[in-house]
Amino acid sequence: MVDMTAVFSLVSGLGGAAVGAVAAVYGPALVERRRQRHQVDDRSHDTVANARSAAHTWQRMASRRIQELRAGRPVELAAFDQETEAAMDAVTKAITDLARPEILVGTPPTGAVGLAVSPETDPPILTRMWSIITNLRWIALQQSDGVDPDTSQLTRLEDEAIDTRRAMGALLEEMIRRRTSAQLPAPLAQSKPPD
Repeated sequence: MVDMTAVFSLVSGLGGAAVGAVAAVYGPALVERRRQRHQVDDRSHDTVANARSAAHTWQRMASRRIQELRAGRPVELAAFDQETEAAMDAVTKAITDLARPEILVGTPPTGAVGLAVSPETDPPILTRMWSIITNLRWIALQQSDGVDPDTSQLTRLEDEAIDTRRAMGALLEEMIRRRTSAQLPAPLAQSKPPD
């Protein structure tokens, strides 16, 4: 008759070896996958922070020019153009980075101002920003020709600049919400906060 203690020892040893083999094969792969996921999350947070910063920089630049125009100070067009290009380049890069598949989970949020990026057209938020800058530059050109700026138009442009920056912030929040809910298990992603 076979000693049952030996059989149990053999089965336990083989079971432990199998568990150890599975852990040795899949353990490093799981650790690597988690590390990559954390790197993507870090890049996502950095990208969103860069986009927020670029939008705030753009809005501050537009507000300063509006204040100069309102005060009747001449706007140096070469410096204005240079500052505008730098601010818009930062915003464009931030929006392009946000649209990268590893950053954006799912489709970009839609609305009056969106971040949808396609090779044929600029995202609506960039078009809106360029429109504000173009109008400011036109007012500065008129002012250099001796035409006093219309303060109601400057107020409207300042409000539009603030609204555009806020719209970009809201889109970033929506993107973060979508990314977070895409990473949560289905029941947690769909749960509503308590009232």
